[in-house]
Amino acid sequence: MLVSELREKFIKFFEKNGHIEVKSSSLIAKDSDSTVLFNIAGMQPFKSYFAFEKDAVKDLGSDKIVSCQKCIRTKDIYEVGDNSHLTFFEMLGNFSFGSYFKKEAIKLAYDFLFEELKLSQDDIYVTVFEGNSDIPFDEESYILWEELGIKDIRKCSFEDNFWGPVGKTGACGVCSEIFYKGVEIWNLVFNGYFKNEKGEYVEMEKKCVDTGSGLERLCCAINGYTSVYDLDVFSSLMDFLKRESDICDEKIFKIIIDHFKAVCFLIADKVLPGNMGREYILRRLIRRGIRYENKVHCGDVFGYILNFFVEKYGDAYPELKDTDYIMSIFKEEEGRFLKTLDNGIKALKKISEDKKTLSGEEAFHIYETYGFPLELIIEEVGFDIDEDEFNLAFDKHREISRKGSERKFGGHGIKDEDGDIRVIRNHSAAHLLLQALRELFGEHIYQKGFDINEERLRFDFPFDRKLEQDELKQIEDLVNLKIKQKLPIICEEMDTDLAFEKGFLGTFRDRYPDKVKTYDMGGWSKEICAGPHVKNTGELGEFKIIKEESSSKGVRRIKAKLIN
Repeated sequence: MLVSELREKFIKFFEKNGHIEVKSSSLIAKDSDSTVLFNIAGMQPFKSYFAFEKDAVKDLGSDKIVSCQKCIRTKDIYEVGDNSHLTFFEMLGNFSFGSYFKKEAIKLAYDFLFEELKLSQDDIYVTVFEGNSDIPFDEESYILWEELGIKDIRKCSFEDNFWGPVGKTGACGVCSEIFYKGVEIWNLVFNGYFKNEKGEYVEMEKKCVDTGSGLERLCCAINGYTSVYDLDVFSSLMDFLKRESDICDEKIFKIIIDHFKAVCFLIADKVLPGNMGREYILRRLIRRGIRYENKVHCGDVFGYILNFFVEKYGDAYPELKDTDYIMSIFKEEEGRFLKTLDNGIKALKKISEDKKTLSGEEAFHIYETYGFPLELIIEEVGFDIDEDEFNLAFDKHREISRKGSERKFGGHGIKDEDGDIRVIRNHSAAHLLLQALRELFGEHIYQKGFDINEERLRFDFPFDRKLEQDELKQIEDLVNLKIKQKLPIICEEMDTDLAFEKGFLGTFRDRYPDKVKTYDMGGWSKEICAGPHVKNTGELGEFKIIKEESSSKGVRRIKAKLIN
């Protein structure tokens, strides 16, 4: 079975059973989950509905949803190259926000696997939660599986069969997992409890279902494959790289395909290469892929791989069809990397002639000079590196950057002198501008750079085209509306993790100290920021855009001023 066939079968089955399809969200995690850089599970875009903070029927058209969600995970990046680990993958899921619970969810999973896909029950076992001092044994799920004829039902621990919550408090519940030929192919999560501040699990009146099945893993199981790279979305690329390469190394071929596939989808979702957060992850994947490409001498294969994935995924994910844009971003980053690659490798090999151990400070200097991720330094000549010392050097550099930012924006309080207060007003206006851009053009928009002075503000953000005059007018109108509403601006210091849980935006997710300052502008704009700001948006005057222009490839710049 083809991957596209299985995706379609899953969606159609649940539509037939009363669910509404919700198309995949962007790979970029929305404000509802600022604890992660990317969507890493199918349920993530629906977190607000699981918490009943939003109304699924009103927003989505139903409280029974089916989706196939694009996901990115990099925590297992060193495992990529084996038969199962992928950086980019798809998660199939059906969700109930109070409409049905265990009985219906288990029956739906059973019917899809055994009636629709015709899997053999002889190769199946399921797990249920065995119970502990807080949560009782999930007898209901056990009986439901037993009534459906499943003979091998195993009781498992809290660690294996309990999910959540995300954070210290929130919805959570027992799981029932389905294994086929020893491989987990489906996880049913029954969100029936709420963990409160005291650590107590309180049973909820309104319960939810969150199920997940890895599309690639399930397709492998159905086809009897032992490797995801036997799937149709990979196999011919493996053959292509074998033909194109001077050195045959299947593990390297898998890494190249995996990384470049993730790169295609990330750029299509408007992520740009950079030095922090999700930008750094994209840069790391591009540079790692290029380095492995060079190792097997397969030439420039990204264009071929991109076109292949457009053919395989273009109908499901039309954003991939903007191949000119994707290629231009990739080529720009490739050119930047290749300029330093040879010099960096020469420098590493020269150092390695004298020693095999590299201090963390030396490794960080190479990273900063040549843009080599730590693992590339290790892989290239087999250095032993004090990674703790490297991280300390990285943190020191980060602290210097943070203090530089504070000196510019946070090293003084609000003063009465006209010059200082005009800078502060422009700073507050920049926050309103960012939120206006996100509201009008999507939550993937973020601050890529900005500069303020007494006269104006300058704001850079990722965007792939020129803004039209009517769009600029919409931005102005929205910012001015928020100024007229005289939103109170509340400053509060809190734990960094709590700030992200509460939905405060922060560009430098992995670079903040344990505690941060947050600024909440009437609940509309919420950012982590060193400050300072005015106390009320009504102090800003009229917001006027002076100019909109290109800053660099895929980045636009807005210059604006306040008219008092």
